[in-house]
Amino acid sequence: MKRFQKRAAAFTLAACLLFQSGMTASGAELSPETTAVPEATALPGTGDFPEPTAFPEATALPETTALPEATSLPEPTVLPEIEESAEPTTFPETTALPEATVVPETTALPETTALPEATAFPEATAFPEAEESPESAALSEEGRQRLRELTSDKAVLALVYLTEVYDVMESLESDGDVIARVQSGQTVQILDAEISQTGQLWYETGFYLDEVYYQGFIERNYLATSDEDLLEWERSYLPASDEELVRAVGNQDIEAFPDSYRAALGALKSRHPNWTFVKMNTNLDWNTVVKNELGERSLVHSSCSDLWKNGQHSPGWYYATEDILKHFLDPRNYLTEEAIFALEQLTYNSTYHTRDAVQNILSSTFMAGRIPDSDKTYAQAFFEIGSSLKVSPFHLASRVYQEQGKGTSSLISGTYKGYEGYYNYFNVGASGKTDKEVIESGLKEAQKRGWDTRYKSLRGGAEVISKNYILQGQDTLYLQKFDVDASYNGLYWHQYMQNIGAPASEAKGIRRAYISTNSLENPFVFKIPVYNNMPSAAWPQPGEEPPLPEDCPFSDVEINPGNWKYESIKYVYANDIMNGISGTTRFAPDEPLTRGMFATVLYRMAGNPSVQYENRFVDVQAGKYYSDAVIWAYQKGIVKGVDDTRYGTEENITREQIAKMLMEYARVQNYDRSERTSLDGFPDKGSVSDWAVQYMQWAVGCGMIGGRNHNGTNYLEPKGNATRAECAAMLMRFQNKYKK
Repeated sequence: MKRFQKRAAAFTLAACLLFQSGMTASGAELSPETTAVPEATALPGTGDFPEPTAFPEATALPETTALPEATSLPEPTVLPEIEESAEPTTFPETTALPEATVVPETTALPETTALPEATAFPEATAFPEAEESPESAALSEEGRQRLRELTSDKAVLALVYLTEVYDVMESLESDGDVIARVQSGQTVQILDAEISQTGQLWYETGFYLDEVYYQGFIERNYLATSDEDLLEWERSYLPASDEELVRAVGNQDIEAFPDSYRAALGALKSRHPNWTFVKMNTNLDWNTVVKNELGERSLVHSSCSDLWKNGQHSPGWYYATEDILKHFLDPRNYLTEEAIFALEQLTYNSTYHTRDAVQNILSSTFMAGRIPDSDKTYAQAFFEIGSSLKVSPFHLASRVYQEQGKGTSSLISGTYKGYEGYYNYFNVGASGKTDKEVIESGLKEAQKRGWDTRYKSLRGGAEVISKNYILQGQDTLYLQKFDVDASYNGLYWHQYMQNIGAPASEAKGIRRAYISTNSLENPFVFKIPVYNNMPSAAWPQPGEEPPLPEDCPFSDVEINPGNWKYESIKYVYANDIMNGISGTTRFAPDEPLTRGMFATVLYRMAGNPSVQYENRFVDVQAGKYYSDAVIWAYQKGIVKGVDDTRYGTEENITREQIAKMLMEYARVQNYDRSERTSLDGFPDKGSVSDWAVQYMQWAVGCGMIGGRNHNGTNYLEPKGNATRAECAAMLMRFQNKYKK
């Protein structure tokens, strides 16, 4: 079995990186520990991410290149935009903050913040020299060699998808063992390829699972990748006769997601058919994740609405409330044109990660021109570094911009006393209780790593991101904020940023960079987490009305899976048997149902058959919503009037009347009505009308009516008015018993 124990399980850098965003958007140094708040994108009160905080407007395309308004997804799912913090929230660059700005020492981290080199995919296992097997004969030797060159040159990553759980094989031999079971969304590294005896393309992959490294085979059909080099290899070297080795997905990727994801994903797919959405099964309980992400890990800026704040963390920053945390944690709120790139894999693609596009990102920042004391521009540097490390240069450029703001920090000045000539652009290891401690810890880290030029600092910080995050499964902006993948580093603690709005903010700028290169239609792969026991719909911003779930869109029905009211109402709505109160979002579950309404319900169940109206009842005039239903039910012998001239359209229906009408409807449909049971178990059996006894015996015997519980005793209450929720329950039970 190809399984290798991880050589180092302790990861201390992440905690340090909690404190690595040390600058505001203005470039002034933050108070100690607010360096934990990443991303220079401060959060403003309007709830919107203003354009300047992530990427200045100058880097975006003209308005005419933007997608039309009509292509946007509904507003309720859009993450709030966060404005740039006002200048008064910054501090003088030359002075440390007073002691009052100190945050608890428990958040400080030890100096040994670097992740061990051994956490990357082991190089030794990447390309075994094993002899070519007979199954791989369909691949040319040139093709196999080119693939090995490609995968040895960089980490070629893919995601498991189109299955909830996948059994990874040790070999393609008939007696090959299953070495591991991985969830949808598992990140794997492509190592080699073979074609099986049955003609399928398989990739040999390496991956971590519960901090143990495995190596085994996965069928190509169950792997999604945006790596252009691998896709080009497939186009060039797969045999022409084997076009089916890589199948078209269509909407199969969307179908893997829960219903609450599909509408938004479908809207995106309709505009971008080349995009692939990968369901990441976290296997984590939603409420447990929320509990663990609250506190130190999740902050909002002082300029945000008070509804977002739950006590001050440090100057300019507040603990996030549970509601705003849920909003930003909910992956469904990222399924919009702008926010979706928070879920994009952050690997390098030569097709659209161009130097000109990087320059576009930086054009109105302090990094628009040349690196001081260098013959390179910042754009050249990020492009070279990203292409070399196979990390998105868009991501690297935008991350430094958010970390350094206006570029006036002592961490990148090169002139700080005692650390002259050292630079830390990504704020790696910068932590402490005062500005002085933050700066000196960051520069001490730079000195230890030998970052004595600006270029070395840029490359070194990028290497940290690549090795400690992207190659550790935290390969999206979302996962760098919310650590919900236990495969590598445990859970929750290994985060890059505390600012809950940072992923969405940075995603907007990355999208603009793709627009600038006309690259939005490239085959992007988006890794989208799914949790257990999630809310039925995307969590709204505090102060907004929660969106109504599509399967039960009623504001007065509590979402409570397993509860008889909720399940019954959801059923009758989904099957077009009952709707809500006209002109409202209410179902009115505890209000009585009228006789006219119930006849209408039965008429719908029958398929709205054609009926010839007759003037039978004075209270059933032609053209009313119930007219055809009542006349149909009368003609079929399902109902009679309350007297010789009136049907009793507006009178509330009783429980024994429902029993009669349901049993007569069963007769019309030729359903078996023989089942009966005694009513002796009900203390009020004597209150059943004589004409209704057989109907109540049938309804109880079939489980349509179970009684109303009062102090532990069930009562029939046959003449009691039936509520709309009770009617829904009876109808669901009836359909479940008889519907074919």
